[in-house]
Amino acid sequence: MAGGRVISGIKVPLHCGIRRSNAMKLRLVKIQRTNSKCAAELIRTSAKPAFQFLRLENRRQSLCFGNASLQMIWVAEPVRKLIQAYRGKDEILQEVSSIFNSASGKACLAALRKLLPGHLHKGHQDAMEFLQYAILDRPYPELKALFQYSVHTTTRCSKCTRKHSTVVKDSILICGITEESVKNGKWNFRAAINDLDQEIKVEHWNCNHKKCRGRDIECRKIEKYDMTNTKYFLVQLKLLNGATKKKVRIEDLHLDDMEMFGFHWRVLSTIEHVGSRNSGHYTAFVRHPSEPGWLRLDDAKAPERWRLDPELKNHYLFLFEKIEASRIVVRNCEEDRKMLDSFSTVEVFIDNLYFDHLVFYKSII
Repeated sequence: MAGGRVISGIKVPLHCGIRRSNAMKLRLVKIQRTNSKCAAELIRTSAKPAFQFLRLENRRQSLCFGNASLQMIWVAEPVRKLIQAYRGKDEILQEVSSIFNSASGKACLAALRKLLPGHLHKGHQDAMEFLQYAILDRPYPELKALFQYSVHTTTRCSKCTRKHSTVVKDSILICGITEESVKNGKWNFRAAINDLDQEIKVEHWNCNHKKCRGRDIECRKIEKYDMTNTKYFLVQLKLLNGATKKKVRIEDLHLDDMEMFGFHWRVLSTIEHVGSRNSGHYTAFVRHPSEPGWLRLDDAKAPERWRLDPELKNHYLFLFEKIEASRIVVRNCEEDRKMLDSFSTVEVFIDNLYFDHLVFYKSII
């Protein structure tokens, strides 16, 4: 045939570069188009329903904060399985899906305000608040357990060292930045984490012990974070200074391995916020599931490979995943290609992929 060749019954342009094994897989999924159209058809027909839900249509591009939040946690496999299990069984997915697919961005925000009383005000958009509603504020005990940790607060008298109270509170979020902790536009992540486990001196406190009764002395409060059963935890780096987020340079935050609270953690995903709070744009960045590196997930574009800014100036929300100290590096792209050749159909391999099959198939077809 002019301008191409036939592989396994499929006409392929000379410049397409599709191997025989891949062409056979294209035939098995009954795709008759070639070149980029063939790849697009493969992606469209192979996409899973849960992936389509979390890549919600954003017609007016005014709900990027919600899409970024969902993409941020979708990269975590246990979270993904739980959300897929809830699909069709709970009203939250239908609520959020119908809101995001409304024709009017104004109507979407109005509907969200009804669902999030006290969170979304007029013109107010925030990825963390949407995430708290969509996942953490709902009655999902299995899902909450992945993020939940305990904070043990103990109060001791500085004079008689008597322990007066121990309060255990479950939490899902660490908010680290304060006005006082930012110096010259810089904020040290490690120092803030270490400060969480330090003693807090409280002045002018009356101990009711018989040795100290009636004396105006000081006490000490000690907070300990128990993350033994915690799989993930969220860190929100936002100054509590009203309607805007101040951009600060984050120091001493290691994306691949950080030892905190007696365990090793890595940043699994993060959200970048550019612009003002009411008119800015939110973008999710997640680890590539099968190769080293990151993916940029913008709701207005296709997933693309990305190199994160080392200073992380515009990143304000991080999802940490607990890892083993001797973590094995994920398999590389060549191993993925060998695995693809070992399967008889593309559909079987799709089940072993994460949500970034769009980028992956562009790289092999």
